[in-house]
Amino acid sequence: MSLLRLLLLLLLPLFAMHATAEAPPRPQADELRARLQALAERKLPEAEQRAAQQALEQAQASLASAEDYRRRADALEQTLAGAPAQIAEARRQLAALPAAAPV
Repeated sequence: MSLLRLLLLLLLPLFAMHATAEAPPRPQADELRARLQALAERKLPEAEQRAAQQALEQAQASLASAEDYRRRADALEQTLAGAPAQIAEARRQLAALPAAAPV
């Protein structure tokens, strides 16, 4: 039992460090554009420059995709927020219709 306690005491600081670790900040589109433009000035070997350019272009595309998804999620949330009112209005209109004769 004391071995288990010792192990727990040794691992506790690691869990605390892991919990306080933050994700790196997300790059901004302007920053990525600037890096891509400055890439030619770095005089890298062609293979490295091509790989860096592809990585930066992919990061730009991912950033644009993420922004598009955020906008679409916001629009969906607005639609969902208005759904109860639309349902209530449709039910009210349905109740106001005269009962149809059975076929």
